[in-house]
Amino acid sequence: MRAAKARIVPETLARYVWPADPAVRPGADEVAYTRRTIRLEQDGYRTEIRRMTLGGERDEPFTGGDQDTNPVWSPDGLQLAFHRPVEGKKQIFTIAAGGGEPVQRTAAARGAGSFAWSPDSRMLVFAAKTGSGEPGETPAQPADDAAAVQEAGQTAGASAMAGPGRVYDRTVPKAEGAGLWDGLYTHLFLYELETGHTRRLTRGRYDASAPSWLPTGRAVAFLAKRVEDKTVDPDLHLFNDLFAVAVDGGEAERLTDSTLLISQYACAPDASGYALLADDRSIGSGTMSRIYAVRFGDPRPAAVTAASDIQYGNWALSDMKTGAAQPGPVYAPDGRTLYVLGTLHGGVHLYRIPLEGAWPVQPIPLTAGKKDIFQLACTADGVGAVFAAMEDGRPQELYRMDLRSGEEARLTACNDALMEELEVSPPQCLWLDTSDGYRMQGWFVEPPGLARDERVPLALVVHGGPHAMYTGRYSHEMQTLAAAGMAVLYVNPRGSFGYGQPFAAACRGDFGGGDARDLLEAVEWAIRAFPCIDPSRVGVAGGSYGGLMTNWLVARTERFRAAVSQRCISNWLSFYGLSDIGLTYTEGIAGGNPWDDQALLWERSPLAHARKVEAPILIMHGEQDMRCPIDQADQWYVALKRHGKTARLIRYPGGHAFMKAGKPSVRIDALRQTNDWLAHYLQADVRLDAAAADASSAADAAVPARVQLPLPVGLLIENCRTSGLDDATIMACIASVDFSALASKCKAPDMDFADRARLAEEMGLPWRQAMREGYSFGFLHLNGLKRLLLFRFGREEGRDYAPSEQGPGVRDLPLTRLEALALRRLVCRQWDVVLSGETQHPDPARFDVKLRTDSLS
Repeated sequence: MRAAKARIVPETLARYVWPADPAVRPGADEVAYTRRTIRLEQDGYRTEIRRMTLGGERDEPFTGGDQDTNPVWSPDGLQLAFHRPVEGKKQIFTIAAGGGEPVQRTAAARGAGSFAWSPDSRMLVFAAKTGSGEPGETPAQPADDAAAVQEAGQTAGASAMAGPGRVYDRTVPKAEGAGLWDGLYTHLFLYELETGHTRRLTRGRYDASAPSWLPTGRAVAFLAKRVEDKTVDPDLHLFNDLFAVAVDGGEAERLTDSTLLISQYACAPDASGYALLADDRSIGSGTMSRIYAVRFGDPRPAAVTAASDIQYGNWALSDMKTGAAQPGPVYAPDGRTLYVLGTLHGGVHLYRIPLEGAWPVQPIPLTAGKKDIFQLACTADGVGAVFAAMEDGRPQELYRMDLRSGEEARLTACNDALMEELEVSPPQCLWLDTSDGYRMQGWFVEPPGLARDERVPLALVVHGGPHAMYTGRYSHEMQTLAAAGMAVLYVNPRGSFGYGQPFAAACRGDFGGGDARDLLEAVEWAIRAFPCIDPSRVGVAGGSYGGLMTNWLVARTERFRAAVSQRCISNWLSFYGLSDIGLTYTEGIAGGNPWDDQALLWERSPLAHARKVEAPILIMHGEQDMRCPIDQADQWYVALKRHGKTARLIRYPGGHAFMKAGKPSVRIDALRQTNDWLAHYLQADVRLDAAAADASSAADAAVPARVQLPLPVGLLIENCRTSGLDDATIMACIASVDFSALASKCKAPDMDFADRARLAEEMGLPWRQAMREGYSFGFLHLNGLKRLLLFRFGREEGRDYAPSEQGPGVRDLPLTRLEALALRRLVCRQWDVVLSGETQHPDPARFDVKLRTDSLS
């Protein structure tokens, strides 16, 4: 008999493997790549560099480190360069192709950033933070942050210490992921492998990024926003340029005409010019990108690709992709063809762009099917390619492709064994027409094990951006929501990339208009199309722009019964001056600024409509977020609570990407909190009204969970969870009957753990399902109730509550509404949980737990 597959839960995140960053070795049939896994015991990640043959016959560890990243082969194929942290700073190491001990090449005070090999494999150019290098500044690299600030203190626009404070002259002295500006710039340095000598290549009050070599080896190209006009504010300047600087010194030469924002570029093999992936900012951040070409000596870009629905590069959102960003267009060795990734209609594919003949041209797709390709490496002879991609039903893997025949083969199978164990709910692709004539794509996921006539709640998930795109490829987030018993709907409303310029631009200056209408129409369409949806139980969740939209939808409509707002915006007026993109984003998306359009921005702020919110809302935010600053969550939360609404705020360590790139414990907890909140408030038996939820007649809100556990096993789980370890670790301990890793951390370390675990197995109890989906006690006596209150809620008799004076039970037990409802679900077969008599409904409140006069069969 085939074993039942396991539901996908937040803790499953710790079992995935992420292969990425393919680097094909020149002149050899092998590829280096990174393999990332989660280490729960350190609450971190392990990243190793491996090497494998392109036929898959050999796959082995290579560099020997557990934090090695960004592998890049030398052009002669004899060495691999990569990043490895040294005292918390990334440095460049190399290792011989035959193996051996890696050699540290850089010792940059603040770490070495992006790098590139010279064509003769004798030098490395790399980026590092330093002072501007202009006259009046100390050229040496200081050893600590305080010295760094002093070093750059003479430069215009620098951050300088002024007594106990810092002084800023630049308009935007902050950046998401980097924090407040330290007065330093990123510049390029040249490292000679033979001598070990390092020298500086660029200077100035600008950042140099994305270095690459001209094929001649005599100059290095880079991107920078270098503004010569002193009347122009660099922080407000829309465009950057491509530059080249000679390796033997001299001033960098500007190669483009400051009319494009260049994201990525590549040099032609004959050094005649460059291919650019760029946009002209005509519609701000909503401008679709194109491929351009510039020739040396003529800075005017020419459009290589014609206007289309394709957004070049990878703009697909996912919680399951890892690795460095795709470096840009790739030339074929003969220079007559470009290879580039393109985002289109819910997928990201590889395209070929012919360069011979008249421009602009339409790209030719080379891959097909349901893919999200996000990294590409071509062989030196131009015959083959290796790419990292997501497909339906599995996390990312590596693939190889013959660029002549189009033949594909999967190279890695890192997640195959795991996916065989898991019950994956396949997304169904949808296309629907909006009321004003747009065509919108989305996906619908049914919960696993859905019965024929079963009705389930619906969770609408809204993506960030808004200029980005969901795909139907594998998503841990969506799968955990479905496994929690919800149908899931996610769509690409107007503003999303991958559907043409008019569609991407349609939300600009109209926040809360057509974009919100698209989402509401998608919900109603899904309710009509899928009979399993209970229209009275619809929730909404989203992050960043999706968090802003979640706030707006619950403030302006009564459609949703529960909400989770992650990394949100709530007040356009304060966001304008606090976010690192506040100026341009507010003006572009909301359509105004605080002094000319105050009424407009306030009207389009969810905060202005807080009193209208009825749905219980969970607010989650990163405390170091500079993209959507934490004040946006704080203001929203305080306003909701002041108006007596049901709201909860969770502040996590980390920045804007805490849910996708944060510590594993944070990512798992954020998913668990999201799923639990929605599952709780979207249950058929939970009432919306806060007073009704606390009413003394609790029977209506106390229906047993599908899984019942006997007291010994239920209390085993609850005690194990007091250890602070994740459920995946606890499950492993129970299954192996080995509690050495957690017993001493539990509130009752002397519990007979092993006996209870054996009892669960001998009785064939569904304890794994209980831990994933929740449970209720089949029987729970008074002492067991008291232990449950200690384990689950941290409440102790005498300190927190008193014994009942009217029969078995407890009185004056302090619980929040959510805790009270959770307790009811656990104990409803024997006990009632009722308010202690208050006529008002504070949160938390005092509750009595009384023995029921009836029993549930």
